[in-house]
Amino acid sequence: MTHEARGPVLAVLVAGIGDLVLGRDALRALRAGLPGREMHLVVNAQALPLARIMALADGLHGFPIRELRSGPGALGRALGAVAGLRRLGPALAVNLYPPASRAGALRMGLLLRATGAPGRVGVAALGLGPWLTRGVAPAELAGLHAARVMERVALAAGGVPAGPAGPVDLALAGGCRHDALLGGGGPLVGLNPGTDQPGKRWAPGAFAAVADALAREFGARAVILGGPGEEAAGRAVAGAMTSRAAVLTGRMTLAELGHVLTRLDLLVTTDSGPMHMAAAAGVPLVAVFRGSDPARFGPLGVPGRCRTLACAPGGDVPARAVLAASRDILLAGRAE
Repeated sequence: MTHEARGPVLAVLVAGIGDLVLGRDALRALRAGLPGREMHLVVNAQALPLARIMALADGLHGFPIRELRSGPGALGRALGAVAGLRRLGPALAVNLYPPASRAGALRMGLLLRATGAPGRVGVAALGLGPWLTRGVAPAELAGLHAARVMERVALAAGGVPAGPAGPVDLALAGGCRHDALLGGGGPLVGLNPGTDQPGKRWAPGAFAAVADALAREFGARAVILGGPGEEAAGRAVAGAMTSRAAVLTGRMTLAELGHVLTRLDLLVTTDSGPMHMAAAAGVPLVAVFRGSDPARFGPLGVPGRCRTLACAPGGDVPARAVLAASRDILLAGRAE
């Protein structure tokens, strides 16, 4: 038996919050194919609270990947994190998410080698190949959804398909401090205007038009969501609405965001981490895709309860299309 066959497995998924959610099947495949192995998961520091809730591995480790991109101040923390990973003595390190740039591939290659793992698996793209002991050719992944890409990498590392995953329970057992704002009559509709890429954003006025129409037709109550740094987007939507909304943008921890999502009857959202969280929790949603492809990055939720609307090149998704999809979902909810 080789050292790789008996030592700990280190799964690396330092992309975004949504990518962590989409990586569930890949992580479950590693578990199924490598039973009895201690498995550790490395995520970006911002996603660590969600990884704890989802209980995806025996050990969880945050890595300051975003801080490294913004400046040298996080270098010391990054080196300390690498040293901690090396002390685990991993036999196999698996980078689940493909590199997006040559610089990213170089950083990932250095990280994988620095862990000391003799086995290193990932997508052999953009220069990452020479750092790997087993590389998945990019041609094998063409046209696949991001979740299936990561699952293919897991299979190359010795994983086996584990079957469909059940819903993720994001509700906090003791509730959260915002529950009082969410009570009342009428369906609760979440609006999530934020995203980490400006090109993916949808107009605040369009969000407002949908929310106001649902308030008139269904008596819907709106709650505006978003993380730190997205406060301006939340204010812009609230300012464009004629109906009232609870604005929680920038006022929630990631765990609280997950809990609030579970209280919703509908989420209207951009392509974002909260979109994937909601889909995994079984929350009905309508997602507006601008500048990204739902065939590759769409939500993997309950069939019929997740609608994706993508704009044509040079165009936009009209508010009336989002409103029609939202109506359908709320009417279906009434009939259940």
